[in-house]
Amino acid sequence: MRWAIFLSGVCLLSAVAGACDRCGCSSGGSSCGGASGITASDDAGEYKWSLDTSFDYRNFKRRPDAESHAIVERGRDTHSFLDDILVTERLGYKVTNDLDVGVTQGFRRLRKTEIEDEDHLGLHEFSEGATDLEFDIKWRFKQQKDDGFPVDLAVFGHVSVPTGTHRNRTKLGDLFETEEQPGTGGVEGTGGLAASKRWGLWGASGAVSYSIKGEGVQRFKEGNSFRASLSAARQLTPATLSWKVYASLGVQGLVEQKAVDHGSKSPDHGGQTIFVLPGISAQPLSRLNLSVNGSVPVYQEQNGFHQHQNYGVQCNVGIRF
Repeated sequence: MRWAIFLSGVCLLSAVAGACDRCGCSSGGSSCGGASGITASDDAGEYKWSLDTSFDYRNFKRRPDAESHAIVERGRDTHSFLDDILVTERLGYKVTNDLDVGVTQGFRRLRKTEIEDEDHLGLHEFSEGATDLEFDIKWRFKQQKDDGFPVDLAVFGHVSVPTGTHRNRTKLGDLFETEEQPGTGGVEGTGGLAASKRWGLWGASGAVSYSIKGEGVQRFKEGNSFRASLSAARQLTPATLSWKVYASLGVQGLVEQKAVDHGSKSPDHGGQTIFVLPGISAQPLSRLNLSVNGSVPVYQEQNGFHQHQNYGVQCNVGIRF
């Protein structure tokens, strides 16, 4: 069951990652490791369909607007993001016990301040609309067995197509930059490998993936990114209790290459970030999953004047039928 929440988390967070790539944390999947990355295990049981609703919030560190304006005046690139909200819906289908597919659509709302026009410094701006449509797939090619193979192994991937909003304008009439638009205007593809193991009340999972970004609107190409994650979870409630509660803790590393702006590499995009991802989830019914995950950056080495993150929170409701 909870594999679908994990899968949706990875895909929906990647769909509008932009130049400030999201941590890619997932919610749910606690019996398989929880907290971060995608799990190879499959807990869907008798249910074929899944519908996951996710709310993802990011908060950013800020410089004074006058300082950011001075950076822009020097010909460098920086941002004044306040926070970023992403709400998504994913519909998934279990083709076989080992093959899952899904489609994700999201809505993004970015809040920022004006730093380019000196006469309007600090003016609050909003960019919102539909994100790019995304299709995902996961195939488990090895299963954990008590008397055989020790873990579940799966390959996964997704591709997003440029269907999202990418013509939003500021209050001053200028186009928002590409990474500030809900849609990228380009194609993105991701592929990866995941492993999961369960024993008793414990579960652990790890995953690696690589994302290739295509050139979007305004001749801007986001940097390709590599992601690696490792997490563990424990069931807190007795095994005999129908209501299950899990606590999880994960760590995820993200390496993002420099973006390409009008054919030239940008010195102010990309970098390396390590997130710690605590989470808690509950399964009050066999067909209902509820979860809350946090993402706390404990290491950020960003290129140039690339803006840093403060923290993130993700809430998820998953229904199986």
